[in-house]
Amino acid sequence: MKPAHHVSGLSELANQRVLGITISDQAGIQSDSCTIRLDDRDYLLATPPTGHRIAVALGYEETGVVNLGMFEIDEVRFSESQAKTMEITARAQYHENSSIKAPKTQAWDEQTLGDIVGAIAGRNGYSADVDGMLAPIWYDHIDQAEESDIHFVSRLAEQYDAYCKLSDGKLMLKPRGTTNGSLTVVNNKSISISGTANRRNKYKSVKAFWHDPNAARRKSEVAGSGEPQYEIRHTFESKQKAKYSANAKLQQFERGTGAIENLKMPGDPNARAEMDLILVGFRPDLNKTWVTTQANHDYSDSGYTTTLQAEEAL
Repeated sequence: MKPAHHVSGLSELANQRVLGITISDQAGIQSDSCTIRLDDRDYLLATPPTGHRIAVALGYEETGVVNLGMFEIDEVRFSESQAKTMEITARAQYHENSSIKAPKTQAWDEQTLGDIVGAIAGRNGYSADVDGMLAPIWYDHIDQAEESDIHFVSRLAEQYDAYCKLSDGKLMLKPRGTTNGSLTVVNNKSISISGTANRRNKYKSVKAFWHDPNAARRKSEVAGSGEPQYEIRHTFESKQKAKYSANAKLQQFERGTGAIENLKMPGDPNARAEMDLILVGFRPDLNKTWVTTQANHDYSDSGYTTTLQAEEAL
C-alpha cells in the first residue's frame, strides 16, 4: 500500500512538499510532539507562525488517513546545504495552555474525584472525561499547594494506578490501558521486536496507612503478601482509599516485570499510547497483553513505520 498524509492548517503546496513526518504519542502528561520536514527548494513556502494549529493525519491511499491529533507550532527551522528544507516542530495543544501549568493553591473540601477533575477541566477550558470507577472516590479534604492543575490531577491519578491526559479538548482520568482500545499485532517478517519477558519484582506486598477518627489512631491495609514490603508514606483519610492505593501500587510493581522496548512494524495510524497491545505468534513469553507507553509514527516517501514501547499488563 502507498503511504498517505494530510496536514490541516498548512497550504496545499506545503502538503505536496512533505519530505517526512514524525509523531510521538506518549502516555500521561508527557509532551506529544510532531516534526514535519518540507522541501523548500524555491522559497515558495510561507513560514507558519508559532502558535499556529495544525492537525496531522497519516495512513494509506488505499484505506484513507487517520487523524493523529492537534498540535501547536513551537518552532520553524531552515536548512540550506545540498537540499533546502523547512522543519516545523509542534507539540500537543495543551502544552501552550499556560493556565493549566501555572502553580495554584486551593483547598478541596467534600468533593468527589470526578467533581475535582470537572472543576479543574472547566476553569482551563476543557471538558472532563473521568472513568466511572474513579469518579465517585470521595475526599473530605485535600490540598493543592503551589501545584499546577495538570500535576495535581496526575498526582491524584497515580494513587489509583490511573493516569491523566489532555487530548482533543478533554482532561481525561482513566485506569491504565483503558482509554484507546486495543491493537493486535500478529508476527510476520516485516516486524522486529526486542523486550524483556521477566524481571524480578522487588516488592511482594504493599502497605498503606489510614487515619481512623473513631479509634484516634493510624491503621493499615495490605495488598499482596510476603517480603519485601513497600510502605506508602502518605496517610489516607479512609480505609477505602488506603486499600485502593495499596492495590494500585502493587499492580504497578507487578506490571513492571516485563517490557517491550522496541516493536517496529508497518505504519498503523491507529496505534496510540495507553492502549492494550495484544501480541500473537511471537515467542510464548511475549504472546500476551501489554499496555503501550509510547507510539512513534515515522512517515516519508520511502515508507511509513510505527514503533511501539509497552509494559506488561495485568
